[in-house]
Amino acid sequence: YGYAMYQGGNLSRYDAKTGHRKLIKPLHPERKTLRFNWNAGIAQDPFDNGTLYFGSQFLHKSTDRGNSWKIISPDLTTNDPAKQKQSESGGLTPDVTNAENYTTIVSIAPSPAARDLIWVGTDDGQLHVTKDGGERWTNLSRMLQGVPAGSWIAQIHPSASNAGEAFVVINNYRRDDWKPYLMHTTNFGKSWNNIAPKNRNNNYALAVVQDPDESSLLFLGTELGLLFSLDYGKTWTQWTNGYPTASTMDLQIHPREKDLIIGTFGRAAFIIDDITPISELARKGNELLDQPLEVFSPKDAYMAFLKEAEGIRFAGHGDFIGENRPFGANITFYIKELLTKDAKTDTADIHIFTETGSLVRNFRTAVKPGFNRTNWDLTCNGIRSAANSKPAKGTPPPSGHWVLPGKYTAKISYGQSE
Repeated sequence: YGYAMYQGGNLSRYDAKTGHRKLIKPLHPERKTLRFNWNAGIAQDPFDNGTLYFGSQFLHKSTDRGNSWKIISPDLTTNDPAKQKQSESGGLTPDVTNAENYTTIVSIAPSPAARDLIWVGTDDGQLHVTKDGGERWTNLSRMLQGVPAGSWIAQIHPSASNAGEAFVVINNYRRDDWKPYLMHTTNFGKSWNNIAPKNRNNNYALAVVQDPDESSLLFLGTELGLLFSLDYGKTWTQWTNGYPTASTMDLQIHPREKDLIIGTFGRAAFIIDDITPISELARKGNELLDQPLEVFSPKDAYMAFLKEAEGIRFAGHGDFIGENRPFGANITFYIKELLTKDAKTDTADIHIFTETGSLVRNFRTAVKPGFNRTNWDLTCNGIRSAANSKPAKGTPPPSGHWVLPGKYTAKISYGQSE
């Protein structure tokens, strides 16, 4: 099942197998008016994928994929009547798109570390937490020291391992405050620290994600691109490799593939394949970068036959289809500096061995200073055909047939380092 929402709290569930769709927008049991943000907060329970949470001014909960709902909170906004006059806009007709709804819930985050622990944020600066599934709520808004009252609680990211830890992205650009706010707590919101970059006061924050395996690794989505930190937010670096200076609205780390999935304001999606090398760097520290050559642990590679896109003969004739990750095994390594001064690129040798130490494949790959990633296509060394001219001495052999499934060792050689 999947869930899709558009303005006015119009929420639907779709069945990816049958194509069936159903409107599951919650209603108030007493038919009171519900206020839904243009982007109303929605979340799925990490312990039960049939349980959903949805936000108006109240927190709604469903345990049957949206077929029925109950309200599990009081009004968690300021409920300020002065901010609820969208029907009195002064025009010939009132706003009917729900784009001007205010005092609404925009972020909902059930904790993956503890059942019934739920964080909720609103567009008028209210931050609440419950530890018992909504029986009792604690307002944490006044604990956010240094954050202007009434700022937008854009996103909440609870820790996957520490129940008391959470990151809260807050922005206030709608009132001409362009500073980033990334509030961090480890004690259920009793105290907070702003760990956002200190020297980027014109670049407000929009989204955050913490690596589930290495807690010190953070990614921060901002109005001007993607930042990452290896040290719990003490220092931040702009990610520039293959990613634009785009408004970065949402971030997720795939729990199995360890891919960083990025959504932008321009309705684009980017995927940075396999961030385990960055996790390893965060774990081992920057001293790793002093090594002349460092090879990172690769993930399992899969040998498979890939089918064509459905419905058309060639994918290029139909809808746009994004780029897939390279077939085979991705191998990531780091080179501190090139051997030839003033050179921008060079080559390194890659050797693939079986478990018994037999060489099955060797090839070369272009390298540059810093992180490098190459790909082994799971083939062994082949034989030059008679139609091809004799290669230069030392040229690696062409690729041959696929190897058998098993465990293989990759050795990277560059100069005297391997």
